[in-house]
Amino acid sequence: MVPRSILARRLRWTGAIKSATQSALPLLPATARFAARAFITTSVPRLATPVQRATTIQAPLPSLSSSVARLLPKSISDDQLPIPRQLCEDIIGKVLEQVRSAADAKTVEEAKAGWATVDERIRQSLASEQHPATSLTELTTLLVTSSGDPRRHPVAFNMYRIAFGSDPALLPALELDSANLSSPAPSASASGENSPTSQWGDWQSSYHWANIVLQGRAPPPPGTYLLVPGEQRAAQASQSSAAYRVFAHLASRGHPQGIFGIGRHLLSTLERGNDPTTLGAMPSSAVSQPRTRQETLQEVEKMYRLAGEAGVEDAWFELAALYAEGKWVRKDDERARSLLREGVNRGSSRACRALAHLMTKEVQAPPAPSSLTLGGGQPTGLGAERRETLLTESLRLLERGAELGSPDCAFSAGMRYLLQPPAPEEQGTEPLNASLDMSLDPSSSSRSPPVDAAVRARQEHIKKWAVEPSNDMAAKWFGIAAEGGNALAMMNLARMYLEDRVVPAAAGTETASSPRQAQLAHASDLYAKILAKAMGPEGQRSKALAEVQAKMAGAKGPGSGVTGQGLDDLGARAQEGLRLVTEEMSMLSRGG
Repeated sequence: MVPRSILARRLRWTGAIKSATQSALPLLPATARFAARAFITTSVPRLATPVQRATTIQAPLPSLSSSVARLLPKSISDDQLPIPRQLCEDIIGKVLEQVRSAADAKTVEEAKAGWATVDERIRQSLASEQHPATSLTELTTLLVTSSGDPRRHPVAFNMYRIAFGSDPALLPALELDSANLSSPAPSASASGENSPTSQWGDWQSSYHWANIVLQGRAPPPPGTYLLVPGEQRAAQASQSSAAYRVFAHLASRGHPQGIFGIGRHLLSTLERGNDPTTLGAMPSSAVSQPRTRQETLQEVEKMYRLAGEAGVEDAWFELAALYAEGKWVRKDDERARSLLREGVNRGSSRACRALAHLMTKEVQAPPAPSSLTLGGGQPTGLGAERRETLLTESLRLLERGAELGSPDCAFSAGMRYLLQPPAPEEQGTEPLNASLDMSLDPSSSSRSPPVDAAVRARQEHIKKWAVEPSNDMAAKWFGIAAEGGNALAMMNLARMYLEDRVVPAAAGTETASSPRQAQLAHASDLYAKILAKAMGPEGQRSKALAEVQAKMAGAKGPGSGVTGQGLDDLGARAQEGLRLVTEEMSMLSRGG
């Protein structure tokens, strides 16, 4: 029997431990609190206690109606739709259910059967109302091009498959003799032709389907998550092979986009370090013989040239990029320029921007060591006339690219006209990226600089860009780029309104009581759009990519400096801009 004095000391000691532990519990994580309590209540260790994993909480999927409204917003008018809106919404809803229900299948066969059933229902509903497959292709392309939201790609991928009339992945292998391929007629098109396995189908949709695969945006085949890792990789590889088969069938039918697709597919397999012949991706009758890298590149160049001569303007850009980058072939800027000019002549906005980039790069390049000084020690390099010619020509290319529909070209053209106060560090050569990818910081620059500083800034601008600065021209191109979704252009245009550089158009300003309030209202709308982009899927993906790149490079993430490399950085600037707008609007409302 334990004496009372010893028992009392034990109780006091236990109570002290318990009191001290409980006082520390709020400072400990949950697992530590549970461990502390277990130590107090019992001294017997718990054997073989399974580790309790945290419950995975998944956010509920948005309602079907809200998802349909997001994919097909009211901003897309009925006149733009190739199919009545009600039928469009019904089709999109069925495809959304198809994508979501794939996760509930118990077997791969069940998942495939579920997709096939929905595919057939949609085809029958369109065919019964006399809508051709091309109308579904047009609808899908409209959905993809109306927004950069990556959540659209799985839906578009399935809709293109349905529009083809059957699953493009089931197309048979085709031995295509590239040696006998000739440039097809520029007017050749895959639209309006039935797929080989159906009287209702569109070959053009198969090209878009294969493109999504090539870009790495395709969802995995139905039921892939039920497979073991090795089988999952094989299923994904089968999609890549299917994309090549689609391009090969299109090329055999004389479609230039199919030939272009073959070239892109060959290059993508080369970049992944794969032998194209092992994937059935080499368009030759002698597929059993492995190709060297040089032979593959020769095949790529041939495909690009054939496609470009047949009217695929971006083929010239892709071919020029090979020589401009110098990754797979010897770097050759002159050859790249020649190919880009061919693309410009054929209406490629990408070629316009790339050629403007090369010209500006030549202007901004430092003089060669052998020509640093001449006579009195003045640096030499490009002559003044040559420099002005290059800058003028590059601006013309950017404006043409903007007219061809490139928001990036429009933004860069606006930057050429935008007058900016020189930063203290801008004493030497400015990198090209800074000239083509810059946004105004809401907390920088004053609205009314001193006269001498303004004159000096204008002179420096003309010296730098060989063009008179113009707020009206800058706002024009920023407005076009902003309509195309360019967030940097939105930021700059909003700042121009905030700084009273431009007056907004009369349309949409009827509710404003003064021109200044109209400017602030436009700036507020633009800042709000930037925040929406920064907080949406595009912004989250951009932020994650920037963080990964920063870790790999050992550098700081976006948000430092004036170049605005990430949407998270622009989002922070937009918040600052909204704060300034709100403060001034509040002062105006008080009559201040």
